[in-house]
Amino acid sequence: MTRFVAPLAALMLLTCVSRTAFAAPKADPALRFQNHGITLVVHRGAGPVPLQTGTTPLDEPAVLNCHAQDGCIITFQGLMGISGVSVSDPRLSSFVDGIEARPHAFSDVGKLRPSLQSFHVAQGQHMVQTLVLEGTAGMNVVDWEINYTLYDNSIP
Repeated sequence: MTRFVAPLAALMLLTCVSRTAFAAPKADPALRFQNHGITLVVHRGAGPVPLQTGTTPLDEPAVLNCHAQDGCIITFQGLMGISGVSVSDPRLSSFVDGIEARPHAFSDVGKLRPSLQSFHVAQGQHMVQTLVLEGTAGMNVVDWEINYTLYDNSIP
């Protein structure tokens, strides 16, 4: 239990880090943390990010490396705020190597769209990215954050 205290404290510290200048339009530089088999990558930004009809990438792809022979678990936590009028319900969904994580994203009524997903991956490098699905032109993402966490521990 104590081996998770330091990573948890560092994770809490990362969530308190203030925003820095945008590295790319509408996105902060990625924050990375790695300790005791846990890797955390935080992507976040402020809008407006115009949605396209269909699918809109929300962040740049990130690479996570699983070292465990038994594979790893990647969890995704995401939240986006939206504005504008739409005939669709945009969904926030994360992908690993081009495959949508489970459970599949759901639509929600309201201006905040949460997402919580996970994926079991084999040993090796994996690309992760979050997309807004079923968007409609004329809508915007106004604020967003995606946390990718890789747990790289073998089960004894």
